[in-house]
Parts: sequence; C-alpha cells; structure tokens
Amino acid sequence: MYLPEWVQKFKEPRTEIKKVGGHFYKYRVEYRYNKEKKRTDKITVGLLGKITESDGFVPSDKQLLREKAGRSFKKTK
Repeated sequence: MYLPEWVQKFKEPRTEIKKVGGHFYKYRVEYRYNKEKKRTDKITVGLLGKITESDGFVPSDKQLLREKAGRSFKKTK
C-alpha cells in the first residue's frame, strides 16, 4: 500500500499503518506461527492512534489510559 512520506516517518517495528475512510491509523501487530499453514500469521493487537499531517501522531484515548496506568498490550504466547 502506498503511504505518503509524512505518514511513513511514523512507521515503527511491530506496527502497521492503515488508511481507513481517508484517515491514517497506527496499529500494533504481532506475528504468530501457524502450524497448519506452515507460516506466520499477522495479528492486529490494537489501535495505537491516528496520524494527521498537521498534528502528527495522536494517541488514542485508550492508549493514553494504558500508558497512564503503566500497562501495555497483553503479551501472548
């Protein structure tokens, strides 16, 4: 997928940027090995925030609450 240059600078490892309804959103992703398919599956864990050209990265309200509480997404096997 094509991402504008101003959006690409917010891409980090284990994250994915999606364009939904004309807006860009940043999600945390995990990769898990699938024995049946014999390859890894990408699993979207949760929304981190919105990316705008004027404001840059804007964390989601839930992400701000997680950071305030000192929590992150649950680590799974």
